[in-house]
Amino acid sequence: MRRTNSFEVVPQSEQADIVLRRLLDASASLWNQLTYDRRQRFFAGESVWDCDSYYDEYVDVLGSATTQRSPASTTPPGGRSSRQSRSPTGRSVRPAYWGNQADGRDLRTYIRNDAYTINWGERSRLEVPIGSQLKDEYGFGQFERHRVAVRGEPHWQGKQGRLHLTYDDVDETYCAHQPVTVTEAEEATPTGADVAALDIGANILVACTTTAGDQYWYSGQEPFRQFQETTERIADAKAKLPDGQQTSKRIQRLYRKRSRRRDHAVNALLRDLVERLHDDGVETIYHGDLTGVLGEYWSVEANLKAAYLLGTSTVPQPTRDRLRGVRHRRGINLRGVDLPDMSGVWRARADAPAS
Repeated sequence: MRRTNSFEVVPQSEQADIVLRRLLDASASLWNQLTYDRRQRFFAGESVWDCDSYYDEYVDVLGSATTQRSPASTTPPGGRSSRQSRSPTGRSVRPAYWGNQADGRDLRTYIRNDAYTINWGERSRLEVPIGSQLKDEYGFGQFERHRVAVRGEPHWQGKQGRLHLTYDDVDETYCAHQPVTVTEAEEATPTGADVAALDIGANILVACTTTAGDQYWYSGQEPFRQFQETTERIADAKAKLPDGQQTSKRIQRLYRKRSRRRDHAVNALLRDLVERLHDDGVETIYHGDLTGVLGEYWSVEANLKAAYLLGTSTVPQPTRDRLRGVRHRRGINLRGVDLPDMSGVWRARADAPAS
């Protein structure tokens, strides 16, 4: 079983922050250059794997292990690119860029599973490799790695996988995601057999009720206010564009900021809710399918709030994906039900004999 530990990375000095930021920026630059080169080769009918000229350019910053094992520069068993993904229709999707130099790259990197260490304790810390150029500039020893403090606790123990380090430029925080291979015996399971149902509303962003009588609700007023405020700034910026111009770098930055802030709020909400439901012994979460529900029957504000949570105005796939990922770490089942059938679910549970 593959599970993921997520925790915050907290540089304790300006130098530690600069080194980490340069590491992530160089990794994003390597990804973008390789992605561009390979896309051009793909469209030209050439081999996408004949792109080995970037190692020398980045090894002095990233270090040998990270440069060699970059997800954009490796061929996994079977020869299929680790960067390839598939759409819901089954089609292959071309890899996207990690931002760009003009608007700002998406700061992230992957560290090989045997190239980093995490020491948990009173002063938890993460150690990652860096290149000789950074070592010389900032006074590191020849075999020394970059050490940064981490905040959090590992939920899973087992064989560690490749570490994913990211920087959120909205919250100005670093985050690490560590895949871990665990046995089925170690996997967390609910402590009871209760059921919960989720509902998405306008004033209460998410409401949840369980068969044990517990209720939780999360107000979306403040995050939605921020979302709407940014939307108005986007509209204002568009109104000032010259005739014939559709967008600008400022508008694109506002869109990214709005999306990242929304994603952060939704992820935090779902993590908190699933943790509570697990502690309450909930075994299954039912969620309503909003497809086709949004529209003329909801007010404009209600549609906007639902779109804020879902990331789209029609199908709540992004939220379902996030909920699926969070609940999977706690061993809770997830069931989608058409909204008219939700009451039937509760009647069936109510009529069921007590165990």
